[in-house]
Amino acid sequence: MAKVLLIDDDVFMLNALEILVKALGHEAIKATNGEEGLVKAIQHRPDLIVLDLLLPKKDGLTVCDELRRLKRTANTPIIVLSSLDGEWDRQDALRRGVNDYLTKPVNRQAFMNRLRMFLRETD
Repeated sequence: MAKVLLIDDDVFMLNALEILVKALGHEAIKATNGEEGLVKAIQHRPDLIVLDLLLPKKDGLTVCDELRRLKRTANTPIIVLSSLDGEWDRQDALRRGVNDYLTKPVNRQAFMNRLRMFLRETD
């Protein structure tokens, strides 16, 4: 069972993502802002992080930058799940170390396929 950290300020979205993660047999850890997400990433050492970009207290790109600087989380895969759908947003996130970029509203099957792809080594 892998651990997936879900960081999103939309509680409805967090709960929906948690259901999908658990449906694949994995543990979901939730955070509702960037600061909380960083703390939980360090504490729990997740196998995958799903990160929104528009977050209170610390935005998603700042969170990504800090995760990549920390030895403990530098290689943890990060999937951005954001309402920002511009090509510049996608490219900027990928340059900063994000492994994949999905836009909201997310297709349930596409999201689950991405989870399977990134967690295949831990199954």
